[in-house]
Amino acid sequence: MTAALNCNLFLEKVHFIQKALSAERNGFMLQIMSDDRLLTIKELAERLQYSADWIWTQVRAGRLPAIRFNRRAWRFHWPTVLAALQQMQ
Repeated sequence: MTAALNCNLFLEKVHFIQKALSAERNGFMLQIMSDDRLLTIKELAERLQYSADWIWTQVRAGRLPAIRFNRRAWRFHWPTVLAALQQMQ
């Protein structure tokens, strides 16, 4: 499977998760930031107020989704990360 196809499948799943998370649950509406820009590890660490090492540990364990473009370029989609964090609770 090509990297472009993997990326497209990932983004389709992201949009599905966004719709599911925006549904009303127990009388409360979950608010998701509409930031579709992909984040670097540094940007994600700043938003989560966690260290980059913690994030890498979660990515390696399969708990946080990441997009790998090459050996050094990793990116994170904010709404997908939020969904993964909610599942970790």
